Amino acid sequence: MINNKENKKKKRLIIKRLLLVSILFLLIFFLIFKFFTHDIKNIFIENNSIFADNEIKEIIKLDIGDNYFSLSEKKIKEKLEKNEYIKTAEVTKKLFGKITINIDEYKPLFYRYSNNHLIIEGNTEITNPQEGISAPILINYVDEDYVEDFIEEFEKLELKTINRISEIEYQPNEIDKGRFLLYMNDGNLVYITIEKIYNLDKYDEILPTLNDQKGILYLDLGNYFEPFDL
Repeated sequence: MINNKENKKKKRLIIKRLLLVSILFLLIFFLIFKFFTHDIKNIFIENNSIFADNEIKEIIKLDIGDNYFSLSEKKIKEKLEKNEYIKTAEVTKKLFGKITINIDEYKPLFYRYSNNHLIIEGNTEITNPQEGISAPILINYVDEDYVEDFIEEFEKLELKTINRISEIEYQPNEIDKGRFLLYMNDGNLVYITIEKIYNLDKYDEILPTLNDQKGILYLDLGNYFEPFDL
């Protein structure tokens, strides 16, 4: 009788252990399955201005709920950098299903009034521009001897400076054939030469010295201001 009782206890103990091992095995299997079928929870897109977040997601065919582990950072990067507006892209997977995409776009420089083509950083001409891109309009023809030099210097400006300009007019004179008149969004006019385009980045510093007056700022001659009411 004692042996029977001991045998029954051993059997129950074996069954309990088997059940415990089975439960642990199922739990481990579930965790592994869940780990490798993990969904994307958040997509953070940084430094994009030409495209909205949803447009970036459409370009790369990626959205919340897609599989996290099947995502290739290299392939997403390649897809983005094939776009004519995107210079470089960095894609990073983070914990808990987070994806960060950092974009460096080519700077929009100006539209050509003659054909509505957009010139972007690198002197690339886009014949069918994306809608909604903010850039000044070049309203007239620029001598071929000066247009490349103008673009090379103009693209060095900060984007916030470029966005202050409404229109660009080529206005050479006898002294300087690389002279331009800029129509600013605030109502001021600015004369500039190719060699002195960099001075436009000081526009925000110059404005307070104008005492709220509107007029013509001659940055081609130094820093001379002529109010409209004179």
